[in-house]
Amino acid sequence: MTTTFNTNDYDLIYQDGVEATYWSRARNNIIYRSIKSAGLKRLPIIEVGCGRGIVTRFLIQKGVDCIGVELAEIPPVSGVEGKVITGKNALDFDTSFKSKFKALMLLDVIEHLEDDYDFVNKLLQAYGNVEYLIVAVPARKEIWSNFDDFYRHFRRYDMKMVNELMDKLGYEIKSERYFFNFVYFMIWLQNKLNIKRKLDNLPPKGAFSKMIHKIVASGFVLEYLIMPGKFYGSSIMCIARKKK
Repeated sequence: MTTTFNTNDYDLIYQDGVEATYWSRARNNIIYRSIKSAGLKRLPIIEVGCGRGIVTRFLIQKGVDCIGVELAEIPPVSGVEGKVITGKNALDFDTSFKSKFKALMLLDVIEHLEDDYDFVNKLLQAYGNVEYLIVAVPARKEIWSNFDDFYRHFRRYDMKMVNELMDKLGYEIKSERYFFNFVYFMIWLQNKLNIKRKLDNLPPKGAFSKMIHKIVASGFVLEYLIMPGKFYGSSIMCIARKKK
């Protein structure tokens, strides 16, 4: 079980302070709200492919029972000691560890796998007590760009693709929606104008820049709260429950 990310990729997207960007702020908040509204806040969750643990740390700070595991040997962010394990294959833990978790979280992970079903199914077989899947993926093939090529995505999803994957895994959708609607429009427009997307994810520098990112993030969270979930966005958030 591998990802296509390498050290250079992590250096581009997981720089120190990247959690202060509008994208990370908004995404963290949206993920938390989805977990909370689904009633999963107190369930033990394992995030596989957690990177440096930015989302894991945010969720822990919000009172979510969460542990992150990352295959790449990269340094975790500060403040997650014992909660983010890097350089470890999620399949290699012992049974007592695997049996703890009731939810499996995969955030912008499965698009990097040629066979997404096989990857997730192996995890579910290993983590036999997992009742819920929490999944976020990039959405809409019409906004495929140089970003997807560079980070070696195999696909961008739509709701039908997510539904089919969950059904094949033996899970039923409990909640599903697009988010980052304005980002979708901006990428679509860039594609029409043949403008390349930037590939790095630079953290904001200075108090003013951080404030601007915080304000923009609040706008995206508001967008998430008021826009219908079927309106196209650049990402999909899905929570599914194991079929009885």
